[in-house]
Amino acid sequence: MSRVHSGGCRARHWRDRVVSLPKLSPRDPYTNSRESLLPYMSFQSTLGYLRSPPKGYLVPGVDIIGGLAAIREKLRKGSYKNQLEWALDMRQLWAAVSDGHFAYTPALLTTFFFERTLNMTSVSSDGLSLPKIYDINDVMSGSGLDSVSDIESIDGTPIQDFLGVAAAVQGTQDPDAQFNSLFWSIPGIGSVPGATFDFTLPDKHTVRFTNGTTRDYRNLASTTIDFSDIDSGEKLHAAVEIPPDTPPTKLRRRDDSDLPPAATSVPGYPSPVEIHRDGYIAGYFLNTTAHSNVAVLVLTSFESATDDSSSTPGAQTAEFEETRRVIRDFFAACAKAGRTKLIIDVSKNGGGLVFQGFEAYRNLFPKAQAWSGARLRANAALDIEGAATFGTPDQIESAILDPSTSKPYTSWDAMYGPKVFPEDRETNMLVYDFTNSSLTSEPNFPPFTITGSDPSDPPPKQPFAKDDIVVVTDGYCGSTCTIFVGLLQREAGVRTVALGGRPLSQPMQAVGGVKGSQVNSIAALQSTWSSVASISTLQNTSWSSVASVSTLQNTRSDAASIPASISSIFPTANDTLPPLQPTDLSSITLNYRNAYPQNAQSGPPAHFLYEAANCRRFYRPEHLQDMTTQWSDVADVAWGGAPCVPGSATGKNNTMADRTVGYSDAVLSKQSVYDGPGSLTNADWIALGKNRTGSLELIADATTSGAARVGMSLSVVVGVVLGMTLL
Repeated sequence: MSRVHSGGCRARHWRDRVVSLPKLSPRDPYTNSRESLLPYMSFQSTLGYLRSPPKGYLVPGVDIIGGLAAIREKLRKGSYKNQLEWALDMRQLWAAVSDGHFAYTPALLTTFFFERTLNMTSVSSDGLSLPKIYDINDVMSGSGLDSVSDIESIDGTPIQDFLGVAAAVQGTQDPDAQFNSLFWSIPGIGSVPGATFDFTLPDKHTVRFTNGTTRDYRNLASTTIDFSDIDSGEKLHAAVEIPPDTPPTKLRRRDDSDLPPAATSVPGYPSPVEIHRDGYIAGYFLNTTAHSNVAVLVLTSFESATDDSSSTPGAQTAEFEETRRVIRDFFAACAKAGRTKLIIDVSKNGGGLVFQGFEAYRNLFPKAQAWSGARLRANAALDIEGAATFGTPDQIESAILDPSTSKPYTSWDAMYGPKVFPEDRETNMLVYDFTNSSLTSEPNFPPFTITGSDPSDPPPKQPFAKDDIVVVTDGYCGSTCTIFVGLLQREAGVRTVALGGRPLSQPMQAVGGVKGSQVNSIAALQSTWSSVASISTLQNTSWSSVASVSTLQNTRSDAASIPASISSIFPTANDTLPPLQPTDLSSITLNYRNAYPQNAQSGPPAHFLYEAANCRRFYRPEHLQDMTTQWSDVADVAWGGAPCVPGSATGKNNTMADRTVGYSDAVLSKQSVYDGPGSLTNADWIALGKNRTGSLELIADATTSGAARVGMSLSVVVGVVLGMTLL
């Protein structure tokens, strides 16, 4: 996030300025913007599970549809005093989902954020005893923990209670990963730990230490736009919510001369043996005598921080090729140097290009299956879309196999299902056909196929035995990272070490980020619908032309209820009021695929499964300044018999073993239950009948009746075409 204005600006100064801005009128389209969000929510794959989370899900559930309904009611009743209150309710609802794929920040909130000048750290003297919270500057002074005091409270609130509230909105589904996100670390260099939209933040915090001393720390506001000429609600609206009138950027072929200089090192890390040109993959050797056979592969992401793979032809192919080069060259260097042990560090890895994860895995285990099983949430919009495009060049879910036959699905009905679970309805299981190069290749560029999938391109031999590999994480691992680590854990049997987390003598999950296997944007969903429109020659043809492509009317008993004219369903938009950003919907994303472990296909998705790491260690002060000390500790745990945190491992004397500790309620989040829009304990939600809200129920609870199914289809299609013209 770029900052135009930061530094010595008090938090209260900006809060008062924004709150005092005149409220933008909640005109009808304003209220309708909530309705236009609803159809898209039917694609959020975890919708039903979030309303009734299974045992083992560590954070509170939330009802997305119920939350939007509550916000809609407040808009209709004029309950919001200003636009900021509405934006914060929306932000709260999204944060409560604890899903890195489910993302939306109202335009107003993109203009500023708050941060504390108090930078804290959670460290243990030996990595085993429970950590305490310190001012990081005290710890980094080098005088030792015995000479500095830990924090007792902030503004009178006990420190762990204070941190629990701050951690709850950090966007991951594991409370230990949330906790780690509050603190500075070498892998997180460049990010702002614990950045917040908390508008109750005071100008300063008074911190009390356990030795009885106190210090005051300022809280600051940073902005991303110049506020100097903004003195009214109308000007703020024009500056941040009305989209600029600029033509779209024309795509052009990737030119290597446009690329920044290749990375040669990563801040805070030692000199690499091999490194990705963008720095997010690198290989290192430990050079201490005790670890002379240990190598470290660091994966801080699965895509460049300035990823242009979706907008620049050739960029995606180049990313795949560079990832393969770095990993293979590093493994070759390991073999040459006699490095037989491998630590894979995925700290701060929030994901990236999904097939990068499969490519990395197959370079470690070239002959492995690389299970990719996933399901989409069954909903009428998806059904219409899939039926209309199946068997055409615009087919959704192409290069997909039926895992029960290892062959492509023969019809949309066979692919769609749906399969009914107690919490929701989903499609049948979908797995990728890795032999199909269209998954990873771009038109007019050489084909790229995942390692081990092309018989004409034999892969290199397996570089390390599975017992000679260990994964270390800080719990932040999400999206593609969870696919990669999940395969290593479940399919290959590789052990994991989790670092940090809450001060508990309990296990910690290795993976705490979103475990969904695909993020999708509302903009992309709209684009897909335009393909449906092009097939049916939108506005000028009847549904029978769609039927000629999808045999819709021959396979649907309710086809007679479908209107004869598509134009009655896809009316031309006629906006008379200026839309609110983001009108291109690019900032609104959702979790599109639920990933499933191969041995747990009939239960909840992976996102809701508790999977402890094989071992847990806490951070030590040395880890804040030298990554090699962290890796050395992990190597000692994996191959030297060093102990883990008591209660976190199943081996003798708290050492790491292949088996992990099972779930217990002791690891549940202790955070205060969220009580805003969508909360399962919210009085307004209960008063609405726990989401029994008329037409909303069509989205939250898919029905099986033909009439309801068609009714839902039409309402969703209308919403998709006309929706999201406002905030």
